[in-house]
Amino acid sequence: MLDLLTSSYAQVLQAARRSRTGSRPYRIVIVTDSTMSPIEPFLTILGADIDLEISLTYADPATTVPDSFAAGNDTLKHADCILVLLSLRCQAPDLHDRAAFLPSPTRDDLEDHVRNTATLLLSALRQQSSAPILWFSFEDVTATLTTLAVSEPSAARLNHFLATRLADTGNAHLLDFSKCLAQTGHDNAFDPQRARTISVLYRPALFREIALESFKYIRNFTGNTKKCLVLDCDGTLWGGTVGEDGIDNLLIGQEGSNSPYLAIQRTALDLHDNGVLLALCSKNDEPAVWQVFDQRPDMILRKSHFAAHRINWDDKPANLRALAQQLNIALDSIVFVDDSVFETSMVEKLVPQITCLTLDKAALLDFRGILSRLGWFASPATTKDDRLRAQSYQDDGQRGILRGASATLEEYLRSLSMQVAIVANSDIDIDRAAQLCRRTNQFNLTLHRHGADEIAGFVAADDTDVFMLSVRDKVGDLGSIGLAILHHRHDQAFIDTFLLSCRAFGRGLEDILLTCCVDKARHRGATRLVGKYVPGPRNGLVCGFYKDRNFAPHQDGETFGLSPLAFTPPDHFASITTPSLQQREPIGAGIT
Repeated sequence: MLDLLTSSYAQVLQAARRSRTGSRPYRIVIVTDSTMSPIEPFLTILGADIDLEISLTYADPATTVPDSFAAGNDTLKHADCILVLLSLRCQAPDLHDRAAFLPSPTRDDLEDHVRNTATLLLSALRQQSSAPILWFSFEDVTATLTTLAVSEPSAARLNHFLATRLADTGNAHLLDFSKCLAQTGHDNAFDPQRARTISVLYRPALFREIALESFKYIRNFTGNTKKCLVLDCDGTLWGGTVGEDGIDNLLIGQEGSNSPYLAIQRTALDLHDNGVLLALCSKNDEPAVWQVFDQRPDMILRKSHFAAHRINWDDKPANLRALAQQLNIALDSIVFVDDSVFETSMVEKLVPQITCLTLDKAALLDFRGILSRLGWFASPATTKDDRLRAQSYQDDGQRGILRGASATLEEYLRSLSMQVAIVANSDIDIDRAAQLCRRTNQFNLTLHRHGADEIAGFVAADDTDVFMLSVRDKVGDLGSIGLAILHHRHDQAFIDTFLLSCRAFGRGLEDILLTCCVDKARHRGATRLVGKYVPGPRNGLVCGFYKDRNFAPHQDGETFGLSPLAFTPPDHFASITTPSLQQREPIGAGIT
């Protein structure tokens, strides 16, 4: 992926032609007032990286509202994502070129024209599609005829208006065009000659940044954000080799706050504090590595920040597989950083699911910037559960000791003294619920990627219940790790979403959550509970979930029904509380 940041457009075109076709179609509708076709190879490469086959359809905002989309158009109806990029150069040329010199009434009229256009377009898009909307902000307006002029506030006022309208619309996001422009530089972004002849306002370098910024969101929409940053030590966390140079001679903070190694550690710490798992994978003697952490006061990272490590002389592909297994995460949720191109090339060849970043000079000097542009770990919101995640994995060492001292799995589960709490509807953490939808892939029965706005709608709906499950045991707190969404239709209840974080596998928590759904369905008068399994690239683990719990399969092979509503939950939990349901029925009441 680093090649995408540095390659020429000709190389990107070649790479796009050679890239493998993703197995999952992903349809993007681009609404724009200028030619956007140069963005296609960037989106193709980014899509192939997460197994998406990108298809693009273009729409002109001048005809979108009165004609095709407002009247109904299958293109919009079946879109997975809508990307909007309007330019003030096209929407209001005088406002763009001469804003500082226009009379206030004229400027106000032009701004109102742009607001009305955006309002009508947004309304038409949302009427025809529930797909997420990515709308880029307007470019800054600057009077270029005098060197004394400063940036004119028209664009800021219009962007504030856009932000408000998009927030009110739901599942619509304002992306920062100026951020893309700053990364590219003005001269590398615009092409005045081509703009006059073929309506291509932007150069490929700017399209690259627009594609990257868009994919930060698309990764979230499709459940493809990364979960774990695995770091080498020598040449990555510090300069030099601990086994040869010695602890005191390693380069860490000698250059002061501008040290690139300190910058890498600060970036890793920021990711850790936002819920990303950190791990080490280093060819080294383990005691020597920990001595660096313990004895060098300029180290920012500490041993406690790492959820797992493999420090030995084994090959790194094998060690990375072992780390994934220990952390119970998919290989494709890992980013591996190493200064050795030999090591990253070997990992790319032997474990292609893992994303590798070779820490060459450019990456060393701009590690944070590169991770920010690529957006592997980008998330709309950080929740309190993010801060529990690393500690939870560290607690697993103590849990392993308990497991080893137990004669049976049942004895081990009882020894954990698990306390389960389920909350419903207005008591749930909506941001955390949306995060679980985005990030959970293995134990996820329907793969629905509901955003916070959608979940808030479910919470408010009279015919839907949303349940969130959290658990703590004698070792520590795992936080909120389960989610179920239940729709009620007459005498049937339908499971829209049913998922469990990989941190909670093997405890029987899924059966407590299912029991809650059964209880609620029966309380609402249902005689049948219907669930669906949608197969995906990573959720084969739960393909037999419903069959194993006596749900009868339907002819389509994906839908299953339970009737009568009878299910026996496990009894190895110390306590189970459902405050939001107590006034109606305690969990498991009447179930045999």
